Amino acid sequence: MTSLKVAGRVITRQGAGAYVTEKDAKSLHFEINRIDDIRSAMQILELRLGVEMQSAALAAQRRTPEALAEIARAFDHIENLDKNDAEVEARADFEFHLAIAKATRNPHFPRFLEAVMGEINFDLVLKHRQSGRSYNAYLKKINKEHAAILAAITQGDSKAARQALVAQSERKPKPLPCLAGRAGGNEADD
Repeated sequence: MTSLKVAGRVITRQGAGAYVTEKDAKSLHFEINRIDDIRSAMQILELRLGVEMQSAALAAQRRTPEALAEIARAFDHIENLDKNDAEVEARADFEFHLAIAKATRNPHFPRFLEAVMGEINFDLVLKHRQSGRSYNAYLKKINKEHAAILAAITQGDSKAARQALVAQSERKPKPLPCLAGRAGGNEADD
């Protein structure tokens, strides 16, 4: 009852009882402005990492055979890519992480990732385009990272799933000269 009062959903009057208010439930509206500088991209990367680390850990705990099959399908899709197209690669990478988010059985994880897909895609395309290695060597590295995440989730090891995702996140995009100058501001100002 106390939480309903605090939320403004119920009013109580001594001697008269408790009354439900007409106040609608608050909806969470999460919006990210278009990323046009490396600082914003790195901030989204930090947020994404936190969400995806928790997704991987929860997926390991809550996985179902169907969810594992979906993650494996997304992994196979990445493994079998044969085009040198950064956007196709980025989309496949996102689908892998989205399948993990769905495996948490918490609908807010995949909704969040879908809501910030454009910004995540920006980050992923940067990663894929900035790979100094040949395409095949780069995909082999990604596949190894994703295989470690998939194995940990399959084994139900939430700690290993989280660690595998952290290891993958170490492959961050480096500031592009054209964007680095626009980063502006000081981190301490935030």
